[in-house]
Amino acid sequence: MKIASLTLYLFIQAINSLFAQEPQTIRTGQTISGFITSGDTTKYALKLNAGQLAWGTLVQYDTDIDVLVKNDEMNNISSSMNSSDIDEFFQIETERDGFIYIHIFSVDTTSGEYDLTIKGVENIANKPDLRVDQIMKEFDRNVPGVVVGVYKDGQTLFTKGYGLANLDYDIPYSPETRTNIGSTSKQFTCFGLMLLVDDGLIDLDSSIQTYLPNVKKFGKEVTVRNLMTHTSGYREFLNLILLTGRKIYTGSNIERHELIEIINRQPELQNRPGGEWNYNNTAFGLLTMIIENVSGMDFVDYMNERVFEPLGMINTQFRENQDVIIKQRAAGYSINDGGYFEVRDLGGAMGAGAIYTTTTDMMNWFRNFSTYEVGSEDIYNQMTTSFDLNNGEVTGYGFGLFIDEYKGLRQIHHGGADNAHRSMFTYFPDIDAGVIVFSNYASFNSSKYADLIADTYFNEYYKEEDESKETLNFDTSSFSFEDFEVYEGTFELDAVPGFQLKFFQENSTYYTQATNQQKIEIEPTGENQFTVRAVNARIVFEKDEETDEFDTLILYQNGEQKASRIKEGPWEPTIGELNSYAGIYYSEEIETKYYIQIVDTSLSLRIAQFGDKYELHSGKKDEFILSSMPGYNLVFQKNDRNEVISILVNAGGRSRDIRFTRQSYE
Repeated sequence: MKIASLTLYLFIQAINSLFAQEPQTIRTGQTISGFITSGDTTKYALKLNAGQLAWGTLVQYDTDIDVLVKNDEMNNISSSMNSSDIDEFFQIETERDGFIYIHIFSVDTTSGEYDLTIKGVENIANKPDLRVDQIMKEFDRNVPGVVVGVYKDGQTLFTKGYGLANLDYDIPYSPETRTNIGSTSKQFTCFGLMLLVDDGLIDLDSSIQTYLPNVKKFGKEVTVRNLMTHTSGYREFLNLILLTGRKIYTGSNIERHELIEIINRQPELQNRPGGEWNYNNTAFGLLTMIIENVSGMDFVDYMNERVFEPLGMINTQFRENQDVIIKQRAAGYSINDGGYFEVRDLGGAMGAGAIYTTTTDMMNWFRNFSTYEVGSEDIYNQMTTSFDLNNGEVTGYGFGLFIDEYKGLRQIHHGGADNAHRSMFTYFPDIDAGVIVFSNYASFNSSKYADLIADTYFNEYYKEEDESKETLNFDTSSFSFEDFEVYEGTFELDAVPGFQLKFFQENSTYYTQATNQQKIEIEPTGENQFTVRAVNARIVFEKDEETDEFDTLILYQNGEQKASRIKEGPWEPTIGELNSYAGIYYSEEIETKYYIQIVDTSLSLRIAQFGDKYELHSGKKDEFILSSMPGYNLVFQKNDRNEVISILVNAGGRSRDIRFTRQSYE
């Protein structure tokens, strides 16, 4: 009987499609059940008034279904693209009366049933606190959560938790929940060191060997200032340890002494100190050791005594390793096809990350940016002054803090991303105001939500001058789909081989899609310029004067990244060529052996210590990319007889040219 009903349902759906029937109308509180087959799209219409917010869920059974919401002009206004075992949540805000259209479509090869429900409709709130509740509605459920804090003129304007801090015990997130803030910790490490500078015990422009004599000298002096500004030239220890096969993102601990061992095995600096800005966690681990050697105190004790306790940050502490118990902490979660799963903290991150704190405590930190209750105005000014490279180029980074502008206001900020926790700290010194956002969900976009909350509370202070004349005068409606064709194609980040950005249009919408990531909508905001609202990024295409084509672009997102157009298809080596790469390779620097083997018709990499295998796919000639790790690539080196003698491995742009010498052939 069920098979007959299903057959009849599919027949009716086919007839409806043939006659282009209008989408079915759905109402608030209504649940519609349906069945979708692979490759199909079903559309529902919901009537809303201007200035309304609607939200709903789609429960999917035995298939993976995504939701895309469009307005009556068929412009995307919302989407939800979770894994097959997680309910899709979507949220819609309207600017005018009329219908919005909910498109649901299957994204894999399976078919299955679903339940679509419009949970509620309400007017968009005018009061900031109620507006934040609406912005966070997606997380105000039994899912990994978020906690928000808003500061202004020495006062806490708003702080509230949404969702769960612990899924095992249904513990809600609250302003008193301690959260791992990841790299947002860097400013505290720098502040702690600057107190010793203020004491006259550290000279920022002295070589680090003055305070850490057991660190190798490279003939080019690396200063304490270089460490705090990501300009040291040291390799990124996290990338290097990944290359050994250790599972640092699933809980493998890293001992602090390993950082110095890694530096001492590095054959040379990657760049002259002060010559290049390259985000580096190794340096911040060294800063903790400098603080210990100079102060004579354990780093954790020093930070408690000199920073956290004097500021009244009684629920803030560095977590020295993953075994340290943190009371009232938020567990971290990620997601896969099986649903949410708990993830351990990153090991060995103290100094670069590893602070657990609360939004309540962070209000005291905001306040100190203007009162200097601990430290001094000089410390604050130095920390929030952008470091200039040797060639005069402005980095936009001070001591553990990014410095730029947001909508005409000077902005001091830093985000954090441990294995599963996310954070964003944003401070506007011109108006003594700030926003802090924490989450225990790996897919949470902390930058996006911090901006939305800042817009809610501080919009009256924004200045139109933030927008360039070009952007202000740009008429989005004049931009056509034909105009976009000159930008379509695939670009690869110059500093991160294998990490590509594809630009395309689909269903009357412009998209970019990064390697192994979901597509994200982009919108034209200026001549040759697009904004990626979802991740607070901007893309500017550059035309080559000789070819008269847009062959390069600049990605602006916490710095600048140049990318070049890929004009040719991937190199396709023959089996004979693949055989020439097979063999055993060894790196003295990271004490690791790689087995390069042919599996079926492609190369694979096996790490000797752990036996893990990674599929390699070809990039440029003699270059292979780890399929599961975008930005990690192997470049095979040949001698004058065209024989492969070694591999240079590049790890995410932060660690470059790690040499593996060929030991034997297979």
